[in-house]
Amino acid sequence: MRLSNSSFVAERHRTNLTIQLSEEDLNRIKAQYDLAESSSSTFLSTEPGAFSDVSNNPGSIVAQGLPPLQHIPDATPPVLRRFDLNMSSQQIQLSLSFSEPVPAARLQPHRLFLTSQSTPASTASVLMLQGAQIQDPAANQTQHTFFFPPPLVRDLQLARQLCTGQQNCFFSSLEQAVQDMAGNFMPALNASAALQVATYVSDATPPRCTAFQLNMDQGWATLNFSEVVDQP
Repeated sequence: MRLSNSSFVAERHRTNLTIQLSEEDLNRIKAQYDLAESSSSTFLSTEPGAFSDVSNNPGSIVAQGLPPLQHIPDATPPVLRRFDLNMSSQQIQLSLSFSEPVPAARLQPHRLFLTSQSTPASTASVLMLQGAQIQDPAANQTQHTFFFPPPLVRDLQLARQLCTGQQNCFFSSLEQAVQDMAGNFMPALNASAALQVATYVSDATPPRCTAFQLNMDQGWATLNFSEVVDQP
């Protein structure tokens, strides 16, 4: 992988140069399996013109790959930076944005929750995301989107005090809910550390009557709707 946005952090005229990897470069490395996981999977190569001495003599090219003198593995847990909720789509969409790549397979919906408050309270409404379907189950990236199946959509719509707006829409998690490529778990987001929704798109889709049943013998009709509705 070629570094593109990293930079030197010290004076260049030295025998030892330190490069500060940009977040973009670092996350591109972390997103790849079997790259920079240990010394045996980490090698440095350079292209012509990558460096020269003070007399402008071009450096020799390390084409075969130079192993590191030291390799320190990633020990930093991922951080949830924001979450966004779209209530207006056919399937409610929830997007999570992390500080580094997280494999979709290492997200545990049954340990993720929407909650109506950011402080512990017995009156808080809480919805477990078990059953939520991830958009790309094979993805290893910083952002993941979940789609809510009909039962989960119904549960959220019936929770009248939960995520009706930005003011009562927060995200929390249990331990071991999210794990990065290096095996580091994201710390739990308990009620006191719940994250408020960053972008909230309210439900603007009108309900539809999708079917009905008529019983002429007993004198009743049943109407089926595309979403939870109130009685007129």
